[in-house]
Amino acid sequence: MKKLIIIFLLSISFLPAQFKYSVGTGIAFSWPDFTDFNKTLSDSGISQVSEFIMPISYDFSVKIYPSLRVGYYRFSTSLFTYNKSSQNFRLVLKMNGIGAQTYFTFFKRFEADFGIVPMLGKYSFYQHEVTAVTTPFQFSTTTKAGIDKSFFAYYSWIGLRMHLKHYLALEGKLGFMKSFMGDGDWKSESGETKLKMSIDMNQPVYQFGVVLGW
Repeated sequence: MKKLIIIFLLSISFLPAQFKYSVGTGIAFSWPDFTDFNKTLSDSGISQVSEFIMPISYDFSVKIYPSLRVGYYRFSTSLFTYNKSSQNFRLVLKMNGIGAQTYFTFFKRFEADFGIVPMLGKYSFYQHEVTAVTTPFQFSTTTKAGIDKSFFAYYSWIGLRMHLKHYLALEGKLGFMKSFMGDGDWKSESGETKLKMSIDMNQPVYQFGVVLGW
């Protein structure tokens, strides 16, 4: 047992990581609680959204000290992973934040890390391509109309990265989202609404992605 511990300790390196600068993208999975939100949709006569989100993740990080990186992080379902409802309604999530992570490398090829990032988020629920008529010429056009809900959250994780090349790595993360959405009303372009649809984001997050670095 002592020999195994010694071998493991010798294999760990707290020296500079393989990447000084890195950009990454991937896919995340989580199951927020949409119970209250979906009840409001049902009462309004439209279908419920799936209680599952799959945001695309983006990040850019810079090593500022041995075993310490800071970077920009983003989650978004706006591209094609948004939640759908009837009558062409969509629920879109966007989150952005600046965070830090600490890490160590072992067996030369692998890297374990722990990170935390405070994030500003926004849910948008809108009807896509609503037909509108302009005045005075009565031209027909398409637009979108909906409501937004902003919130604050912390995202923390532990992860494992495997370097395949000097510029390429694969990574997986197990994280937890702690959100502070509150009970305030959703807002439209004209101001406050009477809608108080809550979404519980306090759930585990599973994330997989690819990283390019130099």
